[in-house]
Amino acid sequence: MEESDFASSGAAKGASAKLVIPSEARNLALVFNSKVEQLSSSTSRLLDFSTCSHTSMMQLKDKGISTIYIILLVAVVMLALTAAVVLVWHSHVAAELSANASIIPTEEQKAYFPQIEIADAHMSAAENFLGASTTYLDARVRNKGTKTVRRLDLELTFVDMLNQVVLRDRAQPVTPRTPPLKPGESRAFRVTFEHMPADWNQAAPTMIPVYVQF
Repeated sequence: MEESDFASSGAAKGASAKLVIPSEARNLALVFNSKVEQLSSSTSRLLDFSTCSHTSMMQLKDKGISTIYIILLVAVVMLALTAAVVLVWHSHVAAELSANASIIPTEEQKAYFPQIEIADAHMSAAENFLGASTTYLDARVRNKGTKTVRRLDLELTFVDMLNQVVLRDRAQPVTPRTPPLKPGESRAFRVTFEHMPADWNQAAPTMIPVYVQF
């Protein structure tokens, strides 16, 4: 009787033990599956991050290339504008040099100089809106000859109290942009000076013709 009870008890314990083992195994399997899923999710996120990073790097690279193209384009345009400005300036200087080359008067022009009369020359001064002093030379030019003057250049000579030259300048009472000075006609003109020598004697300059064009 005791052996039978022991056997029954042993059988019951064995059956009970057999029931516990599958439950633990399932729990371990569930835990393992959960870990595998977490690992898979982490791996998927890492792959997604790597893909996004690669895409972002490609976009930044494309933007960098576009920026380089824009910089190169701006540089080319600036170089073209600089070249145009230099060309225009060079042409202007060449034109001025060409014009100055023809300033040397001919014998006919020199012979007409005594027919140019300068009168009523006087100096004055005034302050501009910046408070600086501006000096003016006002005078009248008269054509006593028989030819129409279309350009007239005068040389102005300023001296000090010892009659030494302190400033030489030029004035053009008649230019191709002004009406010509006809025979017997007189005309007032003004020359402006921003700075005058400190030792200037305050008198009007000596004015002589140096070029005349008919």
